[in-house]
This record gives sequence, C-alpha cells and structure tokens, in this order.
Amino acid sequence: MSRGRPEIPEDVEKKIVDTFKEHPEWSLRKIAEDVGNVSYGTVRTVLIKYKLWMAEYDREDS
Repeated sequence: MSRGRPEIPEDVEKKIVDTFKEHPEWSLRKIAEDVGNVSYGTVRTVLIKYKLWMAEYDREDS
C-alpha cells in the first residue's frame, strides 16, 4: 500500500533549490525553516529530485 504525496508547488521547489545553492552548508531542517511551511522531508525530496542531495547522505550506518 503506497500513500499519495501532495504535489509540491513549483515556486516552493524553486525556493528550496535556490536556498540550498545559496547556503549549501545549511542542514535540511534549517532550509525547511528558512523556506517556511515545508517539512524536512519535502526539502529532501526536492533536492533528490534535482540531484542535489543523495539518499546515501542520510545513512549513518548501513
């Protein structure tokens, strides 16, 4: 069973990508706070979509 995900508006995606490019040292949570009204997961999803973040970065031990 898969759960549906709401579409992320293009303007929100652009703001996330722009914020990441301006502040690559920021954590995903900090980017989410800066963009406003988005979750850490949304930021991660957008950055993975644009190939700016890899899921491997999340793994602490595999």
